Amino acid sequence: MLQDFEQAVLSLKHSGALAVSAANEIVVQKSLNKHTTFYSQMFEPFLLAYWVSSNYYLHCAPQTTRNSPAVVLVSF
Repeated sequence: MLQDFEQAVLSLKHSGALAVSAANEIVVQKSLNKHTTFYSQMFEPFLLAYWVSSNYYLHCAPQTTRNSPAVVLVSF
């Protein structure tokens, strides 16, 4: 999931729609090209939703140690 996000960001960065600042912040570039502006506005809600959901899952995940299993199976 993280690899897909990074690939999408790199693709948008390569096209000039996004810029990554020195503090690793992703900034949507303002553009005079109407297609770039359209795509950046179209994908921004999806990127924000992806970011919010990723943060939610990372913060809600149980903290594991090396000795405990990462997956807990529950039987009904």
